[in-house]
Amino acid sequence: QIRLEESLIKDVTMDPITGTLLLYEGGINLSNTTHSLTINGGGEIVLQSNQVWQVSSQSQLSMAMSVNLNGQVLTLAPKGPIAISGAVYGDGQLCVDVAVDPGAAPGSAPVTLSGSNGMANAGTVIVENIGSPYAAGQDFAIFDQALSGGNDWTIEPAQPVAGLYWDNLLAVNGKIAVVAVPPPDFTYEKWAAGLDAAAAAFDADPNGDGVANGLAYLYGATGPMVDASVLGPTCHYEIPGEFVIAYRRWDSASDVQSAVAFSTDLRSGVWTLV
Repeated sequence: QIRLEESLIKDVTMDPITGTLLLYEGGINLSNTTHSLTINGGGEIVLQSNQVWQVSSQSQLSMAMSVNLNGQVLTLAPKGPIAISGAVYGDGQLCVDVAVDPGAAPGSAPVTLSGSNGMANAGTVIVENIGSPYAAGQDFAIFDQALSGGNDWTIEPAQPVAGLYWDNLLAVNGKIAVVAVPPPDFTYEKWAAGLDAAAAAFDADPNGDGVANGLAYLYGATGPMVDASVLGPTCHYEIPGEFVIAYRRWDSASDVQSAVAFSTDLRSGVWTLV
């Protein structure tokens, strides 16, 4: 265990560490101190058991090493900021246990993951309300930026309260939000998460496959950088005089409306809905 006691008179820096730091059941406990812990080095931290990294509201944890989950569950309990600039990877699970006050002014995200994300399994955000009641339209920052793979994370409890629902925006902006109606399982915004504003535009074509984002999403491309040119409409003659056009429509693209239109003159720009 790495533990900082309240009696410490200065912050602690472990530097340099160039090998492997093994952490067992004790984890990292900064829950009873006003001081901070910084771990620098070019090696990695390898978890040897499930553990919790706790940080008080008056301290912070800065980790400049890679973290190998090593098949374990790592729970971050940040009342103060936790920043991991190395990669987080391995066959395990990352959980974030946060306390929120819906009545307080929005605060900064408690967790910063600026290294690469190589986690094999989706994680969990565990939310505890320590303030006023939830209301639709509230959102809470969990990570300081969009989290790769965040769409697959779960949120506990499953609902904020009866009659309200969570909207998982971790892959969009690192947040979770409270909404009045169940959000769709997937949205265009989540599909295009990770692109900058220009590349994520509905009519943009960031991968140059000749298919605009909106159509690629409608056709069922698994992401905006996936080649959607092979997913476009097909056409053939069914019987003499009957021309058939078939196109894909992804059932999960429920937030996009589509229709088929025809024109007898491609120059006039006049189209008629079928």
